[in-house]
Amino acid sequence: MRSFGSTLSLFSALFLIGGLVGCSSGDTANPDSGRGGSGGSVSGSGGSVSGSGGTTGSGGTTGSGGTTGSGGTTGTGGTTGTGGTTDAGSGGSGPEAGADAPRDATPETAAEAGGTDGGTLTFTSSGLRMMGAGLVFPAAASAPMNQSPAFMWSGAPAGTMSFAISLHDLTANGTHWIIWDIPANVNMLPAGLPRMRTLTTPVMAKQKAIYGDTNGYEGPGGGGINMYEIQLWPLNVATLPANVANMTTAQMRSSDMGMKQFLVGAGVKILARGTKGGL
Repeated sequence: MRSFGSTLSLFSALFLIGGLVGCSSGDTANPDSGRGGSGGSVSGSGGSVSGSGGTTGSGGTTGSGGTTGSGGTTGTGGTTGTGGTTDAGSGGSGPEAGADAPRDATPETAAEAGGTDGGTLTFTSSGLRMMGAGLVFPAAASAPMNQSPAFMWSGAPAGTMSFAISLHDLTANGTHWIIWDIPANVNMLPAGLPRMRTLTTPVMAKQKAIYGDTNGYEGPGGGGINMYEIQLWPLNVATLPANVANMTTAQMRSSDMGMKQFLVGAGVKILARGTKGGL
């Protein structure tokens, strides 16, 4: 009996030691394992409570777009210039530039002709007058009074060294009067020239009429109304050669050996009607 009790006591002591050892190891593994309860210590929530996520920074403020510059002002187109005014062709100045000159008249009838230097040769007379269809010779510039009309001109062609003027009856084909060797620096003849061969005004100018014994102006005559041509001749000689000056008025005007061979350009003409006693 005693042996059994000893054994029991020994067993109890070993059990107690085992429990102590188990408790000691349980404390080491888990401080809460020594508590009874439902199989060990209450499990804590996994680790410490996680901190809340860092505050998400709000997106950076998006800069507003730069102000778009307004388009440059478009310049207005330049004003279109108006076309130059075209000069209407005017007839020669003075009464001989009448609009009712004969239809078959040449351009020189208007007392203008292009000069070779680019200018315009102009020929006028204050001794003629306008009547009806055109210019006419008044009584003073007709037979029997025979007072030469006044003449004026300008725009001599380059190369002109003297002038001549002729009065020709286109209807009867007769040259009534020629005056020549008019100096190049002279641009007019006064009315009523003396009836003499060599004049003092213009100096050294010479003249002759249709009749060989007459040295001076002979205006329109006869019984009918004829058409007359007064022509200004720019010449390339200062004085006509003796052989030309000794010709008749018809030869001086019409012959190729007369004044035509010295003519500069086409000359310029005035047309007018005339008769004895004037119109």
